[in-house]
Amino acid sequence: MIATMIHRPGFLLLFLFLLPAALPTPGSEARSPGSRPAVVEVAKVISKPIATTLSLNGTVRPRFETSVSTEVSGKIEKVFVEEGDRVNPKDLLARIAPERYTALLKAAAAEKKRTAGNLNRGRLLFEEGFLSREELERREAEADAAEAAWELARIDRKKSRVTAPFRGIITRRFVDPGVWLDRGDPIVEVSDLSVVHIIVPLPEKYLQKIAVGRSATLTVDAIPGREFPGRVKAVIPKADEGKNYPVKIVVDNPDLLLKNGMFTRVRLFLQAPFRVLMVPKDAVVHRTKGDAVFLVRDQKVRRIAVQTGREQGTFIEVAGELKAGDPVVVTGNEDLRNGQAVRIVQHPAKTE
Repeated sequence: MIATMIHRPGFLLLFLFLLPAALPTPGSEARSPGSRPAVVEVAKVISKPIATTLSLNGTVRPRFETSVSTEVSGKIEKVFVEEGDRVNPKDLLARIAPERYTALLKAAAAEKKRTAGNLNRGRLLFEEGFLSREELERREAEADAAEAAWELARIDRKKSRVTAPFRGIITRRFVDPGVWLDRGDPIVEVSDLSVVHIIVPLPEKYLQKIAVGRSATLTVDAIPGREFPGRVKAVIPKADEGKNYPVKIVVDNPDLLLKNGMFTRVRLFLQAPFRVLMVPKDAVVHRTKGDAVFLVRDQKVRRIAVQTGREQGTFIEVAGELKAGDPVVVTGNEDLRNGQAVRIVQHPAKTE
C-alpha cells in the first residue's frame, strides 16, 4: 500500500500531513482528565461529648415559699415591707401592737417574783422544822408554774414582732395597718428564688435510666438562647394516673433570672456524656456501597467507610477508621475515587 502511495503524490502528501497528529506528544498523558488533581476543601474530624437526652416540660418553683403568719393575736401596728422587697433572715416584716403583751409580761414577772420569795422562805422554815414537806412541794410547784407563765409571756411579747424566716422576696402582702389578726392569720408571703425547683413527669419506661445527681439543662422562652445547668435532686417513687414519676430538678439561680411560674423545657441526660467522632454533614458521601468519607493523606484521598449516628447542628457522628484531627473532604467529594490526587484550597473553618 505504501508503494502505491509513493506512486501517487497526492496520497503521500496527505499521509505526511496527518502523521504528526496521530503520534503521541510529550506530556500528553499528564494532561489527560483522569490524572488532574481534584480541587477540594477539607475539615478536620472532631471529638465531641454527646449523651442520650429526654426533653420534658415543667414549671419553675422557688426552693422555699411560705406564708408568714402571726403567732399571737392583736392589731397590726405597722407593716415594714412591700411586694417585691428583698429580705434577709430576721428582718422585721410587721409588728403587732405590743401593749397587751408588755402588760402580761409585767404581770407574769411579778408573779414569778412573788412565788420565788415564798419558796425561799418555805425552804428556811422547812429546815427549821416549821413547814411540812407537802407545803414545801406546793410552793415549789407554784414557783415553777410562775416561771413557765413568765417565759410564755416573754415569748408572746417577742412574737409581736414578725420577722423573715429566710432570705427571699416578698411576693404577696395580705394585710395593712389597723387590721385585727388572730393566731395563724397570714401577713406576707416570702419566696426564695436563689435556687429553684422544677418538677417534670418522667414516663415509666425511663425510670431505670435516671438517677439522683444526673445532669439536666433548662431553657425558658423568656430568656432565649440561655441554658441553665441543673441536676436531679429526687425521683419521687409514686406515679401519677398517667404512670409518670415526678422528678425534681434543682437549678442555681443567683441572679434571680428564673421567676416563679415560668414555663420551662428540661433536657434530662439519660446517661453520662461520652465522646464521639463527628464531621460536617457535607463530608459524608452517600453511595450504593454505603456511606463514606474521603480522608486526605499525602495529597491523595482514601475512601473510609463509616456508619453515621446522632446529629448536632451541622455535624454528624461517624464511626470508622478515623481519629480526631484527620482531614476529610467536605467540598468536591461527589466524584472522587479512592486514591485520586487532590489539591486542597482554603475555606473558612466549619463550626457548629
